[in-house]
Amino acid sequence: MANIPQISDNDRIGNWTLNLLIPGKRYLGKLVVARQGILFQVQEDIGAVVDSLVRTVASRAMGGGERWVSYADGTMFIPADKIASVKAVKKFFVINRVEVGLEGGSSIELDYGILGVGKLVEAIRQISQK
Repeated sequence: MANIPQISDNDRIGNWTLNLLIPGKRYLGKLVVARQGILFQVQEDIGAVVDSLVRTVASRAMGGGERWVSYADGTMFIPADKIASVKAVKKFFVINRVEVGLEGGSSIELDYGILGVGKLVEAIRQISQK
């Protein structure tokens, strides 16, 4: 169905439970940063609806969809070599977000609430080497 790599414990750099933001939408899930890329799994147990949701999220995040984004079974994968930039963004003085720029000019935004995002930004920089 999709080309989502198996990620071993040795390949994991870190994992976070956070929100993936797409204009007008917020999706809670588990984000894994690994040597291969970023893996986001929606935390809903509703089968085909989740798969459809992740396809929609990936399509919107990538400005209509990119061939290198893989998604299946409520999971979206973005390869490390497709990450163009990463930066921490503070909203309303207390909300911490991470903006991940992707190849082709599109981006995704990760919302970690009031918790610090320094380790998340560093993990993504490490795999993207930017």
